[in-house]
Amino acid sequence: MAITATCEACQQQYRLGDAWAGKTAKCKKCGHAMQIPSLARTQSEAGELPAAASGTAVSPSATTARRGRACPICDSPMSGSDDTCGVCGYSANSSKHLAIAPAASVPRAASGTAKKKPEATGEEDQGALPMAVRLLIFGGIALAVLAVVTAIGMGVSSFLQERARLLSRERLDLMMVELREAREASHVQNLDWDFNRVDLKAVVKDYAVKFAAELPYVPRYIQELEGKDNTLADDNRRWIITLINALPAGSDLTPLKEIPPHSFAHDMAAKKLAEMPPGG
Repeated sequence: MAITATCEACQQQYRLGDAWAGKTAKCKKCGHAMQIPSLARTQSEAGELPAAASGTAVSPSATTARRGRACPICDSPMSGSDDTCGVCGYSANSSKHLAIAPAASVPRAASGTAKKKPEATGEEDQGALPMAVRLLIFGGIALAVLAVVTAIGMGVSSFLQERARLLSRERLDLMMVELREAREASHVQNLDWDFNRVDLKAVVKDYAVKFAAELPYVPRYIQELEGKDNTLADDNRRWIITLINALPAGSDLTPLKEIPPHSFAHDMAAKKLAEMPPGG
């Protein structure tokens, strides 16, 4: 005997098997939980149920009921010899809805991770930079800094050497002027006051001591005088020869070796070097 159940929310009617008596089912139309009548109640109300009630929603067409049984779950036709619905899996024997498990879908997170994997690999490669490459980079930077510092040091050293040479040339020029003045003074004689003439030999001896302090720069000074052709330059050349000859004993004559062979002072420098004691 079939049981007719009506949804209290949408008034949809269903015809169910006896096994559903007294149970609760969900309305296919509105989703409302409806209580299936008990078998005793159904028998008492059988005379009042319409003959057109079917296993699915009551439709204007009654041809479904005439063709055979309909699945009470999905309203699909069921043959008289078949107790299981081929669409939804409903079994009339077990009074159960045999649900078919849907195919597992591939999570999107896995796909996104797979796409980002190359980027993560690149970051790991950057983080795992070989130590040898790092040392090479740091070594190159250190060498560059050392080269810059060396260049600056050489520049400063050259500047200081050139400045010292220019100052020495100024002192030598002044020395030449003062020697000329001393020579002129040695020729002056005051008859009224019996003024003694300047002892030029003593003056030269004193200036020879000063000249010895400037010897490291004398070869360059001599080269500059070689290119000058005037009376003043000739006078300076004579004073240079005189001062070299008057250099005091114990002076460091090593810079005289740098005087070129064709220079006007070469002969006097060679003579003075020959007088230098061995090991001096």
